[in-house]
Amino acid sequence: MLVHARAWIDNFQEYKSWDCPKDYPFHTPEVLPHEPEDHKRMCAGVWWQDIEQGIFQGGDRLVRREMPSFSYYGHCRPEGITPQYRPAIFASFPCTRLVVVKGNHEEAFSKATQAKVDIEEVDQ
Repeated sequence: MLVHARAWIDNFQEYKSWDCPKDYPFHTPEVLPHEPEDHKRMCAGVWWQDIEQGIFQGGDRLVRREMPSFSYYGHCRPEGITPQYRPAIFASFPCTRLVVVKGNHEEAFSKATQAKVDIEEVDQ
């Protein structure tokens, strides 16, 4: 699991417009105001509306963000919004194998066997 300090934006609904990368209808700004308060879900599409340090490309807040090994396009934050960030999980990946170091790790090995994945014991 990967956690990022700005993965959750408490006031994401202020962004008003975003495209859900998975096209989930319940993630759209049009549906969210009608959802019960405890069902409101921030969509990853909001991240693409909150780009900082991008190079303006023209149009509707369109920017290109340059990273060391790649670049991407998104939109700079709409004027008047101050995001309220919180750390959150933004990606998770399947675990297909565990490795346990031989030695005084019997408890760890015992717990690893409950995970129902391949386990390998290594010397170091």
